[in-house]
Amino acid sequence: MQRKFLDQNGQEFCNFIVPTEYFPRIDLISKIVLTDVRIVNVITATIVKAEKDSYVVEPLGFMHQNFGAVLYTPCSLKTDLPPIVINTIETFEEKKFNQIIQQCTNIFEQYKTLPICVIIVVQQLDEKIIEQSSQHHDLPLLREITCAFWAKQCILVSSEDIKLNKSKVRHHPLLDIIIAITSNEKAILCNDSL
Repeated sequence: MQRKFLDQNGQEFCNFIVPTEYFPRIDLISKIVLTDVRIVNVITATIVKAEKDSYVVEPLGFMHQNFGAVLYTPCSLKTDLPPIVINTIETFEEKKFNQIIQQCTNIFEQYKTLPICVIIVVQQLDEKIIEQSSQHHDLPLLREITCAFWAKQCILVSSEDIKLNKSKVRHHPLLDIIIAITSNEKAILCNDSL
């Protein structure tokens, strides 16, 4: 006999919908992925040619709520490696760009060195920002934005760029990481699956 789950009014829970504040948004999923040590090693090796386990994940006390951010800092203070901040956002326009500039300024004030900023755009990238960017010198699936005073380097990648350039780029672990983050879909198990 199958057991039925009833709410306080005796109604079956089959039409239950989880409130949206409990859905794993892209910023939460990306934080989980981006804080994995294996992922940290791939990203830092790709971006700054760092040795394995050269970076650790640090909490961001001044993180903005509109997007997820993860900060990697070098394990040793006696190194030339810069902090790396990774922002995962749904859409990227001027307002969020200004927030990221402020975030990088705060990181500079705390660590006394300009960070490398990586921005992963899941949905939409503002046309003005596309015009300001150029193709990354090493990886064609990435873009770069001029960042003379607020970051050592600003790397930008969007899900649209990945779709357009995936066939042009030979397999790279960074590509897999970005695809995993940008293609995440919300999923809920129904009661029958529990």
